[in-house]
Amino acid sequence: LLLAHMSDIHLGAKKCGERIIYEDIFRAFEESLEAVRRDHAEVLVISGDLFDAPHPDNTTLVRALRLIKNFVSHGIKVVAAHGEHDTPGRREHSLLSLMSEAIEGFYAPALLGAGNLTEPQLVDLTTVKLNGVAFMVYPFSKVSIDEKRKIYSRLSPFYDSRARELKRDGIKSVFVAHMPVDPVFPFADETVTSVRSFPRVNYVALGHIHKREINYEKFADGNLWYAYPGSLYPLDIKEARETHKRGPLLVDLSSDEATVSEVPVTVREHYVIPVTIKEPGSVYYDLKGAVSKVMKSPNSQPLVHLDITALPGIPTRLIEAEANRIAKELNLIVIPHVTRAVDES
Repeated sequence: LLLAHMSDIHLGAKKCGERIIYEDIFRAFEESLEAVRRDHAEVLVISGDLFDAPHPDNTTLVRALRLIKNFVSHGIKVVAAHGEHDTPGRREHSLLSLMSEAIEGFYAPALLGAGNLTEPQLVDLTTVKLNGVAFMVYPFSKVSIDEKRKIYSRLSPFYDSRARELKRDGIKSVFVAHMPVDPVFPFADETVTSVRSFPRVNYVALGHIHKREINYEKFADGNLWYAYPGSLYPLDIKEARETHKRGPLLVDLSSDEATVSEVPVTVREHYVIPVTIKEPGSVYYDLKGAVSKVMKSPNSQPLVHLDITALPGIPTRLIEAEANRIAKELNLIVIPHVTRAVDES
């Protein structure tokens, strides 16, 4: 089986108030779906945060539904995990679970209404079998990190037991989860578990961390591959600094050990440029001097994040007005990010 893996798409995000970012994200998602079709993947795994909010606006919802319905109409199945952005805060059905009921070929297991099921029954409820592969979709919960660890410790042995049973029966399995894990996530007090605790599946499809990570864990009987595809589009100035490829991963499960390859999708070029402003009279010239370093091609309009350090007394409104003025003059998208420096004098 050849599957595609994406995560952290955030359809509907309107970061920094820029409509162009909203459109860019949809464009990147559409191009990613086309790439998956072109490479003849049989299943697409989305490991959390398909949407940027659990209740997106109607325009976002209609556009997303049209894209996904057209995608699955070509015979490609979609298995989606819930992330924190997809999951409502109250105990109500999520948009993903409603899509699972409404769109044939779209599967997003959820535990709402599961009642007092035993652990093996929960594993059954969250496992989707497609094209001879079992996709075990770990349930996402909006609870404290300590509670998340307790839930994982309780359920993971049963997922592992199921994975080993499937392997004995000659059935491949994939574990899908939206969570930060050690050692990939740098803050140990926020991780749910370690990669060493994953069920012994053929591949672990992860989401939540926006930086791409493709790696494996060594065990006595073979390597366990896992990956975070990373965010599909840079969502803030920190992500704009990341240079990893954007787009889906392709995972070949034809042998016991997964083979993972990258399918790059072109997104708008982002620049992060530091600039220091010391007095109101120099705002325009300081900003324009910094922005002039951006290299443009005839057919592109880059997005420039100005990482601005301004001394006290320089109005933020003035900085924003001059940034907009320069953006129009140079045909760029300029987003100023202002922090205040302490005047040492």
